[in-house]
Amino acid sequence: MSAAHLASIARYPIKGFGPQMLSFAELRRGFGLEHDRRFAVTNGQTRVDLDASFPPGERAVRSAPRWMPCGNFVRLTQNQDLPLYAFEFDDEQLLLSIRAPKGDRVSVDLNDPESVARGNATLTAWFPQGPHGSPGLVEASSFGFWDHQDATISLINLETVRALSRAAGTELDPLRFRGNFFLDGLPAWAELGLLGRRIRIGDAELEILRPIDRCKATSINPSTSEADVHVPLVLARSFGHVFCGVYARVVRPGRVARNAPFVEIGAASETAGHPLVDTAPPPHEWPRAARVEAREEESATVVSFWFRDPLRPLRVPQPGQHVRIHTAVPRGADGAAQADGAAQANAVAHPAPVWRCYTVSEVGDDGLVRISVKREDEGVLSSHLHRSVQKGDSLVLSGPFGDFTLPDEAPERRPLVFLSAGIGITPTIAMLRGRGAAKAPSVHVAHGARCDAELALWDEVRDVVSELENATAELYFSRPAEGDLARRGARHGRIDFEHLAATIPLREADIYLCGPDSFLRDAKMAFAKLDIAPERIHYEVFVSPRSASAASPKAPSPGPYRVRFLRSKVEATWHEGAGSLLELGEASGIALASSCRSGVCQTCRHRVSGGTVAHLLDLLAPPNEGTALLCCAVPTSDITIDG
Repeated sequence: MSAAHLASIARYPIKGFGPQMLSFAELRRGFGLEHDRRFAVTNGQTRVDLDASFPPGERAVRSAPRWMPCGNFVRLTQNQDLPLYAFEFDDEQLLLSIRAPKGDRVSVDLNDPESVARGNATLTAWFPQGPHGSPGLVEASSFGFWDHQDATISLINLETVRALSRAAGTELDPLRFRGNFFLDGLPAWAELGLLGRRIRIGDAELEILRPIDRCKATSINPSTSEADVHVPLVLARSFGHVFCGVYARVVRPGRVARNAPFVEIGAASETAGHPLVDTAPPPHEWPRAARVEAREEESATVVSFWFRDPLRPLRVPQPGQHVRIHTAVPRGADGAAQADGAAQANAVAHPAPVWRCYTVSEVGDDGLVRISVKREDEGVLSSHLHRSVQKGDSLVLSGPFGDFTLPDEAPERRPLVFLSAGIGITPTIAMLRGRGAAKAPSVHVAHGARCDAELALWDEVRDVVSELENATAELYFSRPAEGDLARRGARHGRIDFEHLAATIPLREADIYLCGPDSFLRDAKMAFAKLDIAPERIHYEVFVSPRSASAASPKAPSPGPYRVRFLRSKVEATWHEGAGSLLELGEASGIALASSCRSGVCQTCRHRVSGGTVAHLLDLLAPPNEGTALLCCAVPTSDITIDG
């Protein structure tokens, strides 16, 4: 069956435990699959608000009056062997049977208080007690213990899983992603184009809410319970994000069954924008399909693309921020010859994932966002964008990201200096248009390019500079063609930093740098000789793709070390075997923000005000000095965490 269809259906009666595969399901408006995540096992690490009474006719399992996040329950990120617990669930008689990996079994009649008490005693023997009590079964009263309050249904695109498997170098079981509906017949990542759309599966209709961010739990093989593939890191390094699958909600009830057709039927009719919840990543982090509304040739080597971002009203890029473009190009699209016809067919069928960061060079009044892309000699993505992407096409983007921004209100008004080379002019033009530039006492721009044919966006820079008070702009050509210098009024050579120091207030200014690594290196060396304060120099190094493999070395020291969580007023002792600082905090009863638990999303970043830490992963984007990613950091001394 090649058309898009529902390949399989799964529900998870006990949150964190294995699936029950279904042949069909009846969907109700506003609900998930019947009995999906209906029960959970508390872990005792946080205080859980439960109903204390058991009215006549109610079941013996204590119920939760409201939704609770996964940090309250036994789960894969802290109980890696959960896939080895076999269970059976009779939804008519409400009988539950669980067999532990070593063979011991517990059977629970969920209507019988004594049976539930015996079952909870067994669970206490299986799972460690926390500071707030022993593990025990709880029931969601009128909802499910879904990942988020509104995430009632999760959809997984099997072709996306296959693409991720190729990136990981091994076949990944789709059940790692614990979806409800597994779809087949869609192109890889096509689900990211469904955000805010309405779909039909069988007789039911659903609205797609948001993509699903992936955590450490997906690294665990559901067949063996081994952490064999670092899935979030493979996602981040190969695809530039940590999302796989989408959440949906039922808006029209109906029956769904395996092999039911899957069709998109239009825009979501009942959603004003995109629903947001505090427990999910913010919308600017979501990879989503954006339409190319215009393409402009800026120079012989630079093309600008104007996008219509479907999330534009929720997050406007600040001057200097960047977006990530995520796509796939045929293998060998950088010009390498394919070996034969079979290789060419494979290259088309299984394109290689590619992603890069591009500064937003302008935000239009009509809501469009512009990036300006220089074609690099070895740039697979830049070559693909130049060669293949036209108006009307769709590309996946995420962002905006970055702290390399010009504040609207600076604490102290100082001159601004923008120094750039090549395509590094993009943040310059964006920042020049910001309110901060207009309020500066003076603004000075110096830009370097090879020649006039490769010069992009300079006319825009000159136009903006001409409108500012007390502003100057100077251009350098390192390899000018005949007539370039006179035509542009440019200086010959690279940017002369000593000349700039003699002609503009360089030592008193805030300096913003953007350009190739060699340019940044030369600039910082020149500024050191000119005795310019390092805190006045601002620049950003883009995160770039790396190999998808990742080692997880042991902690460099066994401890013990004292760890103070300042804000929570909790002190704990870390020792080898206590896990990461995040796990130590959770074991001490502290609710700490986290998402991927893989050193990728930086949700768990905290300032370390005393002591030192080591990160146990080769981080894609290392945190700023004096901060730590608690999910993969361990102490190397007594430390204080501002959390």
